[in-house]
Amino acid sequence: MQNAALARYLRLFLRGWSLTFAAVGAIFVLAPNGTIRVINAVGAWFGDFPPAPESELRFWLSLGFAYMVLVTVLAWVASNDPYRRRDLLLILAAGKAASSLSCLAFYLWTEPCFIYLLNFLVDGSIVLQMVPAWAVAGLLGPPSGSGGSPIPGHDTRERRVMRIALGHLYPAGGRAGLSAADVHLEESLWNYAATQGPAVVAAFRALAWILEWGTIFFARTLTPFTGLPDRDAARYLAGWLDSPWYARRLVLFQLRFIADMHYFADPRVKAALGYVDPPLPAETGPLAEGTRDFAPSVWSWKAAARTAKQAPRKTEPKKTSPKTTSPKTTRPLIARPAKGGAR
Repeated sequence: MQNAALARYLRLFLRGWSLTFAAVGAIFVLAPNGTIRVINAVGAWFGDFPPAPESELRFWLSLGFAYMVLVTVLAWVASNDPYRRRDLLLILAAGKAASSLSCLAFYLWTEPCFIYLLNFLVDGSIVLQMVPAWAVAGLLGPPSGSGGSPIPGHDTRERRVMRIALGHLYPAGGRAGLSAADVHLEESLWNYAATQGPAVVAAFRALAWILEWGTIFFARTLTPFTGLPDRDAARYLAGWLDSPWYARRLVLFQLRFIADMHYFADPRVKAALGYVDPPLPAETGPLAEGTRDFAPSVWSWKAAARTAKQAPRKTEPKKTSPKTTSPKTTRPLIARPAKGGAR
């Protein structure tokens, strides 16, 4: 169930940006040179910036207008259902990041016009707003009465990342001879996350994206994790587990810790390991004679203690040895000497 106040605020936030993008795009296409003149005048208030030149060529204006239409539609569509369409915010943030960083490059290496610096700051601030908005949208959960599952679909990138990672952590012929696919481990983990609430699902999704694009920093390649060959993917995951950085090791250790609980809880894995469930009865009372109905789910130290208390105790009569009487011996009295008598 969604947090109604947070969902309403997020919808208003995205629609506000959508209307802003539409207005700015309209200004660009209706008065392109007038926009440049106004920005040059504003830049003169802050410093000695060289003026950006005006242009009569409208080709770049057409491309810029198309981009503003695109971000307007992305923000508006995402506002209709921020939870299910939150990935559109990442697309919007990627476009704004490209615009911001390219203007910074033009400002540093071509001509330091104020319009470049302004666009770098404005679009960069939009990126810093859209990425947290995407994260907050993941905490909302599905709308009330929608009946939808908060976990991502089977063919989404997050699911593929988890599937490949678990396939390397639990390969065929490895632990107990069963792979992650044999016990449907990836599906079990997502179902577990769904039972724990939207925050845990969002954490799983964030973990998947970290593994997906961590290749840029830790494998020095622009290829995402899902695009690596099997040997490179295995080496990449081993780097996470053997990293000298504790924070990096912790990311994959937490995933493997949760996955281990689900993997070894599978009956097929327990049978392959030769594990025999502890023989405790379904009830906490003593077993009737000849009963072989055991319930391993009640195994706990408290249940074992209660069973031991309720079991009847056999008491044996105390063995008493016959008492042997020995004749009493009398001790002679020593008479005191009388007073004044001889000693």
